[in-house]
Amino acid sequence: MGRKVTRIFLRTLGILILVLFVLTGILYFAVQSPSFQTWAGQKATSYLSEELKSEVYVGRVELEFFTKVNLKGVMIRDKHKDTILHGDVMVNLRNFDLRHQKITLKTIALHNITAKLIKYNGENDFNYQYLVDYFESGNKDTTSGQGWDIK
Repeated sequence: MGRKVTRIFLRTLGILILVLFVLTGILYFAVQSPSFQTWAGQKATSYLSEELKSEVYVGRVELEFFTKVNLKGVMIRDKHKDTILHGDVMVNLRNFDLRHQKITLKTIALHNITAKLIKYNGENDFNYQYLVDYFESGNKDTTSGQGWDIK
């Protein structure tokens, strides 16, 4: 009787481990697919749009995890619903620290960009100032070559 229980337990444990490996593999390949990355990027921009109370949109996202993010069809509008930025953005990451919720950027490259950086009549700041205020972390050491820290 004891051997039968042990055998059933080991067989069940083996099947459970196999299922976990298969699910992990499926999740890994799903996250690597451009359609999943774009879906996740659109969820993130939807959240950001609500946070900023302004429209932020990304048409396509291509990730190389922990090293590079390529955003195609980026569109950011200001508080007056006019375009601040439209085009493609590539970001190279220097450091991705989940524990401290911090990303250090190495470079940002802009491609086919249209940017409207203006100051509206009666306003003290440029139309993009609300973005600067939102992402400001207090640590912007660009002279050392260490990049910007974004929290």
